[in-house]
Amino acid sequence: MALIDRLGRWLWKRKGSHRQWYRPLFKRLSRRADADYPFQADFFGLRYDGNLNNNIDYAVYYFGAFEKPVLFFLRDTLTSLVPEGDRCFIDIGANVGQHTLFMSNHACRVHAFEPYPPVRDVLVSRVLKNNIENVAIHPVGLSDANASLPFYAPTGRNKGIGSFDQSSVAKGNQPIGELQLVKGDDFLETLELEKIHLIKMDVEGFEKPALRGLSQTLAQHRPVVVFELTYDGELSFKSMEDVLETLPADYELYAFVSRDANGRRARSRNARARVTGEYQLAPVTEWRSTGQDDLVAVPAESREVLAGVLNR
Repeated sequence: MALIDRLGRWLWKRKGSHRQWYRPLFKRLSRRADADYPFQADFFGLRYDGNLNNNIDYAVYYFGAFEKPVLFFLRDTLTSLVPEGDRCFIDIGANVGQHTLFMSNHACRVHAFEPYPPVRDVLVSRVLKNNIENVAIHPVGLSDANASLPFYAPTGRNKGIGSFDQSSVAKGNQPIGELQLVKGDDFLETLELEKIHLIKMDVEGFEKPALRGLSQTLAQHRPVVVFELTYDGELSFKSMEDVLETLPADYELYAFVSRDANGRRARSRNARARVTGEYQLAPVTEWRSTGQDDLVAVPAESREVLAGVLNR
């Protein structure tokens, strides 16, 4: 074992003394193949067992959450849409469950969809350890048809980039065989939900089939949809018109403001938001050739209710 690894393991055992002082060191160490730095943290009143070798867990340990602006937007949106009553949240691409856990504190019912067993097992464990009773976990992905497709699993510390998109091998993903997909509309209909208020979707380049499979759900329930868009994915959307044609006609698109005027990531702004959870949205006006952005699709009748959330 290298000297730096021995130093890291020694420091890790001295809980509390290294949390921020040694963050650059543990950021480096957590990327190593044999990294193992387990922890238990408070996550908005819930128990969170994690390991720094997971990119999402690393953010939870050092910043309190991963994608905190998105989490806070989801909370604010759901509580604004339904100040009191039976709030229903759908998490498509739930991964290790951070969004599901967080929203279990704010929704009456959470339905989480995750087809990839290793991360789904972590989600199940976290729900059980917290005795959460308002979360249902479904071991399938959502698409526009029932199918089994090849899945490309992550090999590094970022466990959130598993995908049905073959081009994800460029990120280091490796094929592991086929996983099950079901048509979203048909599966959600079997749940007999009275109202779906909010959907979060993070499916790493599979956005188009996933959204197309929800056409009846969007028309009937009129939920707000928060989704990560991969611009250059083989299975994702190819243009703004392509996205809008998949949504009901009166839906409008907003994006989280995370870039400078030149289109590059606003590092200082994003670093601050990572800690504070502050967010700002703006109407989508341009299409990018590469990268990813978090978008929000909002139906006409919800825009006035959400004015304070959308226009911060």
